[in-house]
Amino acid sequence: MNLSGLADGSQTRWWAFNPQGVSGEKSSAGSIYCYANYLDGSGCNPGTRTYTNPQAGVWEFVVESRRTSPLLSNTFKLEASITQ
Repeated sequence: MNLSGLADGSQTRWWAFNPQGVSGEKSSAGSIYCYANYLDGSGCNPGTRTYTNPQAGVWEFVVESRRTSPLLSNTFKLEASITQ
């Protein structure tokens, strides 16, 4: 997964949920985990992540910005690719 096209200073992330609705993220920091332009991602790369051996089915990806982001309007591009 790749997140790009964010406005400068935007504090934005995506969150992945597997087909059972369980978060696919490894987060001990919860609400501050993996935002671009915030605490250096808190140990996560906010731009690119890989999900190894993902569970088969439909995944949901939620993109969200912190209320402290400097702009109300924020474009983004979230892209997925599948490799074998």
